[in-house]
Amino acid sequence: MTTAVANNTVSQTKIGIWHKIKSTNGATATDAAQMRDMVVNDPTRCYPATSGDMSFGGSGSFTVTINILGYWHWLLAYYYANSATGDINLSTKITNVLTASTNAIFSSDYSKITANTTQIGTYASGEQTGMEIIKNLVNKGDSSFNPYSIGVYAGRRVVYKPIPTEIKYQRRRGKPVTDNLDGEVKAWDIQPVEWLFRPDFLVGRNIPITAATLGLDPRANLIESVKFSTPYKLSINGRKLSQIDQVLAQRGIGGM
Repeated sequence: MTTAVANNTVSQTKIGIWHKIKSTNGATATDAAQMRDMVVNDPTRCYPATSGDMSFGGSGSFTVTINILGYWHWLLAYYYANSATGDINLSTKITNVLTASTNAIFSSDYSKITANTTQIGTYASGEQTGMEIIKNLVNKGDSSFNPYSIGVYAGRRVVYKPIPTEIKYQRRRGKPVTDNLDGEVKAWDIQPVEWLFRPDFLVGRNIPITAATLGLDPRANLIESVKFSTPYKLSINGRKLSQIDQVLAQRGIGGM
């Protein structure tokens, strides 16, 4: 059995609408409704969690730490349901999930969502968050098992596209990151899901010119994450790619 939805309008006004599903075993309808209302009005659940660690007798100074998440995390704010049957394009389902956002966070400009005609079931039970569904869809790649990426960029516009097949950044030992014309790229402008090439490693070896040779070259890595700290501290994490993940995802199997 499922209870009716309950709302905390004061919380929604301050921090937006965040859907939560709580489940329990062996409860009557009355007990379930009571627990639902307690959860909705619990200050530790309907507002951002805070904690304090205080000491006395020192200098009296204190610090405040705020953890800030990107717009991507608003996909956790709602569950997606669709009772329709049949199949649709994978990219269309991504658009449908984004459109269902309860807080209208994402841009309605979907021109940066690349068409992917891989067929996916339209139905969604309403028990998975928007993030869970979109992650699962992106993991599948396309019909040729090419990997894709997704992210929320300028103007809150979602970008969904195949992994690039050309080098965008270069990094020489002791030098800043540059573009293909050796122009310096500011640390705060470097984006993930781009290829980084180290030309002063294995000097004399040909520069990769195709997607196939790019993936085999130990000097090239796809940037997975970029961490920048003022004024100029930069940390880049990258790796090689494998199509096995896409094959397994399309067959409903986890990674290996």
